[in-house]
Amino acid sequence: MRNLYVRLQRLSGTYTLGLLTLVSAALVGSAFWVTRARPAGSGGSVQDQKAIQVNNRTRSIEVVKADREDDSIHIILRNKSTQPINGLQVRVGDVAVQTEFLGTDITFPPGGLHEEQYPTQQDSKNRGVTILCVLFEDGSSEGVSTYIKQIEDTRFGESTQTLRALLLIDKALAHPNVNAEVIAKLKREISSLPVQANDNENQDIVVGLKDRKAQLLSQIDAILSSQTLISQGASHELIALKGRLNRGIKQ
Repeated sequence: MRNLYVRLQRLSGTYTLGLLTLVSAALVGSAFWVTRARPAGSGGSVQDQKAIQVNNRTRSIEVVKADREDDSIHIILRNKSTQPINGLQVRVGDVAVQTEFLGTDITFPPGGLHEEQYPTQQDSKNRGVTILCVLFEDGSSEGVSTYIKQIEDTRFGESTQTLRALLLIDKALAHPNVNAEVIAKLKREISSLPVQANDNENQDIVVGLKDRKAQLLSQIDAILSSQTLISQGASHELIALKGRLNRGIKQ
């Protein structure tokens, strides 16, 4: 299973997490991500302490639940639209958190639920949680235009880097024997891929370029360390990676 992508960003514009982090996802019912056992409440005062302010800048996202749990914030969202959701951005305190379904095996279908556990951020007690924007499979979107554009620009950077990597993967697959040496050379070539086309590059595009490069290197490392490479070569694993990347570009 390919994992859900999550990106944290300070609202001032400085990225607290420049690398797109792969977060393990569990499917429970429709589209649940993180689940955690919770102790039963002992009364209204406890519920009041756990409650958190929620603002919603979209029409198609329903906040089913939002509360505090120790050092984290737990929310459950429902997709009220007729389209699958493939990306969203939520503000927790002073940090914007982008969740990316595009190119993963995780879905958020119409009527489905999506559950997340966010680390408590600075000022989250006062500012609470805001659903900033949502992007749909058909290309439409809702919410704050600034954050919609951030996601679109980041995706552009990711797809640009993916297309560059696909050319290198095709070159590697052209070898009659795709062995460890070929894969190591592919890793060096991907390591050399640019992450900024010019001095005026949009910062969100740059983040997309860097994130996708880091993901690709991690995937190549996984191929290099696989037992299959030792016994059979890496052609089929590289072909599988190429297929996943192509599907992500087409989505």
